[in-house]
Amino acid sequence: MLLLLSGCFMLPGTETPVAIGVGGLPQEDCGGMSVAALYVELQGVDAQDELATSVEWRLASEDWEDAECGDESCTWWVAGYDVSGDMEVRGAISGEVQDLPGCEHIAFDEVRVTVEDDGCHPITEEIALVLDPEAIECDTGN
Repeated sequence: MLLLLSGCFMLPGTETPVAIGVGGLPQEDCGGMSVAALYVELQGVDAQDELATSVEWRLASEDWEDAECGDESCTWWVAGYDVSGDMEVRGAISGEVQDLPGCEHIAFDEVRVTVEDDGCHPITEEIALVLDPEAIECDTGN
C-alpha cells in the first residue's frame, strides 16, 4: 500500500525546503491550495436534537485525527486535506435523554474508503455515516 502525503521536504542537493503536493509534484505546479479528501455527512442527526456529534479519520492504521465541522450544526464534516490512500472514518452522537435520567443517546458508524489522487490533490469523496439518534444506553446501577 502506498500512502501519499504533502508537505515541505528537504530534497537531496537542495538548501531550502520544497513544498510537495500529494502526487509528488512541486506544490506550485499543483496550484498551492489544500483540497479536502472526504466530505462526511452525518445522517439521522437533527440540529434541534442538541446532541454532541464527532467525526474522526485516519490513514491506514495511523493515529485518529478529528475531522473539521463543516457547518454551524455539524451535520457535515471535512476529513483530511491533501491526503490520499486507504482511510477509515467514524462518527458518533451522544447526549442525555430528556425524560429518562441516567440514559444517554449513543450511536456510532464507521466506514473505510480509498481516496484516489490526480497527481496533485486528492479526488474528494463524499460519504455518509448513518447514526440512529433513537439508540439509547442506560446506567442500570449494576
